[in-house]
Amino acid sequence: MTSDIDALENLVQQGIVIFVTSGLLFFGVIVIMAIKSPLLFLATMVVLPPVIISSRKFRRNSNDAYLVVRDRIGQTLSTLQESLAGIRVVQAFGREDEQFSRFVDHNQAQYEANVHAVRLSARYFPVVEFTNAAATAIIIGFGGLLVHWHRTSIGTVAAFVAVPGLPDRPHPAVQPAVQPGAAVRCGPQEDFRTARHRGGGGREAGAVDLPSGGELVVDGVSFAYLPGERDTVLSDVSIRVSAAERVALVGPTGAGKSTLAKLMARFYDPIEGSVSYGGVDLKDATFASVRRHIAVVPKKASCSTARFSTT
Repeated sequence: MTSDIDALENLVQQGIVIFVTSGLLFFGVIVIMAIKSPLLFLATMVVLPPVIISSRKFRRNSNDAYLVVRDRIGQTLSTLQESLAGIRVVQAFGREDEQFSRFVDHNQAQYEANVHAVRLSARYFPVVEFTNAAATAIIIGFGGLLVHWHRTSIGTVAAFVAVPGLPDRPHPAVQPAVQPGAAVRCGPQEDFRTARHRGGGGREAGAVDLPSGGELVVDGVSFAYLPGERDTVLSDVSIRVSAAERVALVGPTGAGKSTLAKLMARFYDPIEGSVSYGGVDLKDATFASVRRHIAVVPKKASCSTARFSTT
């Protein structure tokens, strides 16, 4: 989140100003060119279709690429933070090599994601440069004919050559932040207030209160933090917690202990399977009753365990 928020901060501080300035400049240039010489303006528009096609393709591919980049950065930073915070446990159990290997793997994945994003840019921006050069050639060639035919002036041709290159590319500091990766990760991953739970009067429409007691059942739950992600954090997990029973979730860092606890408290909804309390699916329960019966209390611990109990 720290890295994602930094990217959005960069967008707010610099990107919006640059975006608005470039947009006004772009439309201002179009208006001026159309007024000064409609024929020369139409001739330069020949290069516009390739730019539009390549830009749409680049936007579609770069959206996914930058989303992966933000995810890989988060994995690398979280691995580093967890290793440093639990350094005593890591040393006590001789897990230095394993933690180092995890960090190297995540760092390599981040590197590969960045390389893929750079390759997309390397394919797109030469198209922009080529069309800019082609537009200049058309302006000079066709503009020379118009001057020869006394349909325009040399000054107008010179102005056409000077202005098209101004708004042809985004600012490098803005490009990564404009992509939706950071915004998607900082925003809500999924709106768990489904249509069933939207209503008035302080009560969700169609939802029911959880019973006063019962078992907390996790049945075949799978979960991924990002929509459409192939690598799930949890896959086909089932667990049953009886009333007044205490259960400890034990495993290595990143195994999904905290994620499972959050699913059991309905901080997230599973992509497959269900979580129920007293026979009632948490998706069908009022939020007030869920919060009244199920709670997660975060605690900084020096061991890789998560504890969960029901009342």
